[in-house]
Amino acid sequence: LTYKKPNVGKTYSIETPAESDEFNDDKLGLQWQWHANPKHYWAMSSRLGFLRLNAEFIPQDFVNLWSVPNLLLQKTPADEFTATTKLLLQSETIGEKVGLVMMGVDYSSLSLVKTTAGFELQQILCLDSEKQTAEKLIVKKEISKNEIFLRMQMKNKGLCTFSYSIDGREFTAIGESFTARQGKWIGTKVGLFCLNPLQAGPRGHADIDWFKVDK
Repeated sequence: LTYKKPNVGKTYSIETPAESDEFNDDKLGLQWQWHANPKHYWAMSSRLGFLRLNAEFIPQDFVNLWSVPNLLLQKTPADEFTATTKLLLQSETIGEKVGLVMMGVDYSSLSLVKTTAGFELQQILCLDSEKQTAEKLIVKKEISKNEIFLRMQMKNKGLCTFSYSIDGREFTAIGESFTARQGKWIGTKVGLFCLNPLQAGPRGHADIDWFKVDK
């Protein structure tokens, strides 16, 4: 819906709620919401130009992300948009991952994962996650670097596709398209996560340089 602005004596440019974040402040922007009641140690905000997400242990009864509390998400801003993030994974354990996710009852994510050989990208798909259905690995691809750009593009009617880039200029499509679906009380959200596949032991972290939302 569109409405005429009231006459306040001046002309102002059109503004939208906060979406992109350079992570240059010592607190998260108001657009961000945790998937469950937050813990202070999940993330470390600073004025150093990045957000540090600690690789939190997965729940003991883990099946999919529906039961994972430390998902850092924000409401989808439009029917069509592109979300891009630059991140660096400093892992301590095989299987640690940092990813970009479109979260809802159905969800899909693109993650950078630590492996015995180095690192790889993985696209995961999960349908009816609230019913405790298992995740499905769609594709995996070996990557030589632990610093990467991840992108998710949503087009009309919620059709989402993922891509990645090593240099931030040329992006390569990966995996399969996915149709976003509402997440009950949380709606449909896009955001980040960093996980450790164990319940104890050493943990790494991921440094998120920025998160940008464009048309």
